Amino acid sequence: MKKIKPAHWAIGGALAISLGLGGVLTMANAGGAGQASTLVPITPCRLVDTRADQTVGTRSTPLGTGEVADFAVWGTNGNCTIPSTATGIASNVTSVNGTSASYLTIYPGDAAKPLSSNLNWTASSAPTPNQVTVGLSATGGIKAFNNAGKVDVVIDIVGYYQAAAVGAGPAGPAGPSAINAKIPSGTTVTGYESFSWIGVQSGTHYEDVHFPGKAPAALTDATVNFANTFTVNTPENDTTCTGTFAAPTAPAGQVCLYVDKNSNQNKFFGYGLTAPYGDVGFWVIINENPGSNFASMSWAYTAP
Repeated sequence: MKKIKPAHWAIGGALAISLGLGGVLTMANAGGAGQASTLVPITPCRLVDTRADQTVGTRSTPLGTGEVADFAVWGTNGNCTIPSTATGIASNVTSVNGTSASYLTIYPGDAAKPLSSNLNWTASSAPTPNQVTVGLSATGGIKAFNNAGKVDVVIDIVGYYQAAAVGAGPAGPAGPSAINAKIPSGTTVTGYESFSWIGVQSGTHYEDVHFPGKAPAALTDATVNFANTFTVNTPENDTTCTGTFAAPTAPAGQVCLYVDKNSNQNKFFGYGLTAPYGDVGFWVIINENPGSNFASMSWAYTAP
């Protein structure tokens, strides 16, 4: 019987950042475009030591007054091996054997020298360290500038920055508009429906069932069927529905309804379509008795 019912951290191309022991943050930005980057910590390694008796890297002489020294970072240099994907480094820079009051500026190898310093010392200073985070040039290098006198420079790398992934992340929960999305062809959606209500007289009761999305084609009487399971509860026994109440299935383009095995529940009389919205679900017709009523079923739909 069928019825029809009416932030990342950015390392710029010309960015040098130092954080002293006193917690002072100094930034020099020569106007390069920023790039979102992620820090990759590494076992500390020594990139440069210009002291003649402890040389690491290609230079074994101190920096002179107003001198700018170039140091390669990408690849294997000194005791470090840094990948060419690195956009910047986190390092510890130390001035040693300074002959006069001066300062050191560390900056990307292809940037103009910024008006800032990363560490400062006097002629009587002990070795002076400071943390320095600096972006790399397009070829993976940095520069070091000494303002006055002579000074040896030691650079230890503790990590490098690489471009952060900016593509789409894992899909989040479907938003309110997901109900309007089409169910992909070949996809089977299933559900379990349990209905309980208080009846006032004998007759029929209607319950709506909604899909999680829209069917690619509107349902028809021929595509909604009760399975051949418990004949006492259903008006038809469609052999195309071969699943069970616990494991509902449906062939392509079909809806299969599987009535619960509880023979004491109210009987299902039939079903109808949610016209004019036959692509969003269907409704079922159940007999109603005075007092408490209960019925349950599972269902499956496979998009054609």
